[in-house]
Amino acid sequence: MISEYRRVERGSADGRSALVADRTSALSCSHRRARGRVLCVLRNMLLLALSITGLSLGLTPAFCQSPAFTTRTPRVNPPAWYAAPPVIHDTVIARGQGRSNDHQVAVDKAVLEARSALADSIDHAWEGLLWDIEEQTGHGHVSMHEPVTLQGSTVRVQKITKRGRTWTAFVLVGLPEESVRSELLRRLNRDRAWYEKIKDAPAVREIETPHP
Repeated sequence: MISEYRRVERGSADGRSALVADRTSALSCSHRRARGRVLCVLRNMLLLALSITGLSLGLTPAFCQSPAFTTRTPRVNPPAWYAAPPVIHDTVIARGQGRSNDHQVAVDKAVLEARSALADSIDHAWEGLLWDIEEQTGHGHVSMHEPVTLQGSTVRVQKITKRGRTWTAFVLVGLPEESVRSELLRRLNRDRAWYEKIKDAPAVREIETPHP
């Protein structure tokens, strides 16, 4: 009798354990499914946030890019005179290139680039002159950057091409060598005390002598 009761009790306990195990397993599966749904929702929200952020910055998210919708402005080959600028007597030549959806803006960009190159050429000539003067006289001078006046600079040649919606301008801008010499003389005479010490240097006399 007691043994049978123990067997029944054990059987009931085993049944309850099995029932608890089944319920635990079901709850575990339910929790996994719920967690999976949450992760899916979070993933979709993240993609949506990235998409909105990309659009607000003017960008296209990586997962939305398509090679079929990628547009590029066709390359415009420069003219021969741009690739190899001609040598013009008594003139310093610089080249420039500009691109824009507006015709005049493209030209302005090209001219600005060429004029910047001319200004750099004058600065380099000034640095070279200071080096020669210091070697010849022993009197150095601190070179300070200053605006360059490109008096007499003009557009010698230009070509404007349109591909798609984009204008591309190529220009050659010329500056008379006399204007370069005048700019160097202006800088030499800016510091009169220093000029009195170096005025007899061969490099200074060469700059002060007009070229025919």
